[in-house]
Amino acid sequence: MAARNNDFFPPKQPVRFLIGGVHFGHQNIGDEAILAGIVTVLRNIAPNCIITVLTDNPDGSTSNLLCVKTFRFRLYTTRKTGGYKRAFRLMSRMLENVLHAYAVFRHDIIICAGATILSDSPATVIRLSSFGLAANKRLIYFPGGMNSGNPNSTLEKLVFLSREFDLFLTRDPDSRQRLISAGCKKQQIICTIDPAFNVKGWEIEQKRALRYVPWLTGGLPVVAIGISNEPDCEQHNHPKQWAMIADFVIEKFGAHVLFLPSNTESGKDLVVMKKTHALMKYRKKAMIIEKELEPKVMIALIAHLELMISSRMHQLIFSAMATTPFIGISRCDKTDTFLSFFDMKAAASTQNCTLGRLRFTLEETWGQREEIKKHIAGVTKKLYARSLETELLVRNCLEKIYMMPVQKRPWSLRLRFLLKAFFMKLGKDTKKTPPPVAPSGDN
Repeated sequence: MAARNNDFFPPKQPVRFLIGGVHFGHQNIGDEAILAGIVTVLRNIAPNCIITVLTDNPDGSTSNLLCVKTFRFRLYTTRKTGGYKRAFRLMSRMLENVLHAYAVFRHDIIICAGATILSDSPATVIRLSSFGLAANKRLIYFPGGMNSGNPNSTLEKLVFLSREFDLFLTRDPDSRQRLISAGCKKQQIICTIDPAFNVKGWEIEQKRALRYVPWLTGGLPVVAIGISNEPDCEQHNHPKQWAMIADFVIEKFGAHVLFLPSNTESGKDLVVMKKTHALMKYRKKAMIIEKELEPKVMIALIAHLELMISSRMHQLIFSAMATTPFIGISRCDKTDTFLSFFDMKAAASTQNCTLGRLRFTLEETWGQREEIKKHIAGVTKKLYARSLETELLVRNCLEKIYMMPVQKRPWSLRLRFLLKAFFMKLGKDTKKTPPPVAPSGDN
């Protein structure tokens, strides 16, 4: 989408965006792709804008790759400190709140973003948006998702705050319907697509991608496997089953296997991948990527693959962007929802992933790769159109904000938001029955 002249922005000073939500900069490929997509949209609309990202790791990939400013909201991590643990945690939380408030007051537009932050950590959205409302700032929620099982105690607060957003987007119809069922108005919640689809320029990263996997330059077929380390993976013989699947791919299709982690910093995925590799029969024909990859580089790498098998939603998104055939493993609602865009179903789940369950799907997909590529390309074209819709909606929202006179909220309401942000509990909540998802035809 061609950028238009930004006459609606103040001529003296560029607009200042503050992006917060999940902990960006921690080598989680999904979060980094979301951030890259948001930055792309904002710079297309306002090339001279100032973008700051809330992070507790300013030296991470966020600042290095996207050339954005960072604001460190956490000076240290809460650890066990004997009898002073509770006091230390309280002081740490209050300091975080002060830093959040300071960052919000210094910016014009507050952007909340995150993969499934609406269900994984809704309190984070509530805190950031409450500070924004207390400071009389404008709020935009970039397309995110919501799994079933959202804590009911925070859901009412989230629904109330959603009415104060200037723009609230979701990445899939199911997430939108869950919010509507919880009490949000249909007109307020708009469904587009995950911001990762706004990432551009991955095609020029082909050479960098080939450096990581020498097999890709030799014309050998390569199949990538993205394993997520689930809490009960050992109970279900997770590494052993994946080792059997990897050996089957090598033996049956004459391919090499590439283990591709989504998060290299925590090392959780790497641990289970190394265990899987150690149990394999054909270890020499398999390798693990242990280095952190940029979203663009990972997409370029996936474009050279014959097949992608993953339970990670953003690896499936990258496969769609690169028109590489993929097989999805059900991990939570978001994976199943994304597969439904392509009229696909998960071949197995992370709790029950065996060679017996995957064998038929593997053989069928391998034999129909060209047909599947065409199908993926057709659906992805429509999803790219939704990503352009995201940019158009954000552009129209910003134009409306800067064309209309500033309407200040009453001080009593702003004080209420400020107290809510400072003193709300951000710990784990008890999950209760999620709101029912009623069928809707207007998604």
